[in-house]
Amino acid sequence: DTLADNGLIKSIMVLFILELSLKPVLQYLDIWGALQRHFFAPRATHQRKMNLCFQSSAYDIGERSTNVTTILFFTLYYAAIFPCGFIFAFVIFSQMYWSDKYSILRQWRQGPKIGTSIAKMTNIFFLIAIAVYAILTFNFYAMFPFDNVCEDDSVDDKYLGTWNITSDAKGFDLESIEITQKRSYTFCNQNILRKITFPPTPANLLRTSDDWLSDNRKTMATALGWIMILTVAIIISTIALKTIVQFIKYLFFADYKIQEMTEEKRSEL
Repeated sequence: DTLADNGLIKSIMVLFILELSLKPVLQYLDIWGALQRHFFAPRATHQRKMNLCFQSSAYDIGERSTNVTTILFFTLYYAAIFPCGFIFAFVIFSQMYWSDKYSILRQWRQGPKIGTSIAKMTNIFFLIAIAVYAILTFNFYAMFPFDNVCEDDSVDDKYLGTWNITSDAKGFDLESIEITQKRSYTFCNQNILRKITFPPTPANLLRTSDDWLSDNRKTMATALGWIMILTVAIIISTIALKTIVQFIKYLFFADYKIQEMTEEKRSEL
């Protein structure tokens, strides 16, 4: 299903292409703004209503930050099976920068003055996205080849030999098949995260992966497992420490400064 014509990989690529092409075109065309200026404004019943139709579109910095976070999270989530997503993300972020710059200078009206709170909050989501990237990279590498099929050598001798195959389907030209090897396949759940055990060390996570992981790949998966644990531990510690520091500041320190007012500023009031 992952590599099929209508599988996961193609769906990911379609979403990247839509994000790269559709949104900037709609943003540049500004269809609603054009309708306001060229259709509703000439038909306004009074001057004030017509002036409102010529107002520029407003922009929200929170919405722009959300779009960036969404693309980054989507890229990191599927990075292990779709590494080309990093190239798509680079191109998308580049066009977002230039299209937003054009819209701010040419299309959108001036937004409200804001501080750095949105950027600081966005940094937390960036850290969470990196943690998810580390976890899923380990999981996808250990799950490869994603078929939930393991080799089994329990073929009965009665299945060996040459077998005739018949079918009424058009274009079916396979008449016989010869089975000479005692090799069969059975179902095995390759999703490591669904079989998580405590403590979640690489040894415990990979203890059931001997059926489909070779020794070389298991060594690499173990290294990725320790990198995942270290990354998640650092990110959780960073977020927890930041939360504790902010809580202490909120309890014991004021978030404002008292400034002395000069006679000149007092007279301006």
